[in-house]
Amino acid sequence: MFRVLQLCGVSLIDESCQVAGSFKSRGVACQLRAFARLEYWRPIITFTSGNHGLAVALYARRGGQAPTIIVPDWVEHDKRLLLERLGCNVIMAGLTASECERHALDVCADVGGFMAHPYRSRDQIVGYSSLWSEIARTFPDGADIVVPVGSGGLLAAGVLYRRQTNARYHIIGVEPSRCPSLAQTLSGGVAFPVAGRSLAAPALNVDTTPDEILAIIESMEGVDLCQVTEVEIEIATNYLHAHGHAVDPAAGTAFAAAVFRSIPRHNKHLVVILTGASAKRNLARMEAEGRLSASISEITRTIGKPGEMRRYDLSVPPEPCVSSAISEAQLA
Repeated sequence: MFRVLQLCGVSLIDESCQVAGSFKSRGVACQLRAFARLEYWRPIITFTSGNHGLAVALYARRGGQAPTIIVPDWVEHDKRLLLERLGCNVIMAGLTASECERHALDVCADVGGFMAHPYRSRDQIVGYSSLWSEIARTFPDGADIVVPVGSGGLLAAGVLYRRQTNARYHIIGVEPSRCPSLAQTLSGGVAFPVAGRSLAAPALNVDTTPDEILAIIESMEGVDLCQVTEVEIEIATNYLHAHGHAVDPAAGTAFAAAVFRSIPRHNKHLVVILTGASAKRNLARMEAEGRLSASISEITRTIGKPGEMRRYDLSVPPEPCVSSAISEAQLA
């Protein structure tokens, strides 16, 4: 369950309490549960510049695997260090999400691996729906929910959950003005590289919104989009940090919209989803909790070599906070 905080008259949903420090834990737990049920003896491969890779690393390690994770050349040092200390085989390849995806697919084909895709997985949307279910229960009289768009998975889960349950909330999707991937895709524009374009690019690093997400969002009914500037993102993120919320710039993007934009109000409550903690905070927290191995040799003794072919077995069930509210049948 998330924590609800109050700041500047806005309700903040803090997802940094999740296993991997972000909402990505919900999707990855569901994604790897589905993989584990198939009992494949396959190495786990993914690509990321945000918190998805950290969630994959933690859940894969629980199942006895050291995943291979493709990251862009400009990935934050703390994120790469964190992944390496969790035993991942980290490969730097390309500048954009599309370039990293192509490299990850090549690696997957070479080793017969399982692609834990960061935004083309229906299992992830099933996992994200648990957050929207909790929001609906926490604000039964309705709420306007501000959420960073990124690849659109969390937004799509919210649209799908409201459509199937008639939950009383309205969604405001927020994008940096320097990389408005969803707005660009909806307008028929071409994809563009986002490396270095925005403070939020490490977490919102997509070239264009995937077709799988667009198929769920469809007409954007019940969804508004807005954009915020780099200055606004920086101010909002720093303000959150100053008030004890060490979030990443993606969370700052959503908070910036609540502070600097006149959001059309449909409900009594204005709620901002703080999607995840900063890499530096995650590194410090896991260091303090003793969850990081001191050396690569220690990692190898514990869970085997990165990419080693081992049977994946989730013997420890995921936390209750990642229970899904939307079934796979409902997604079909």
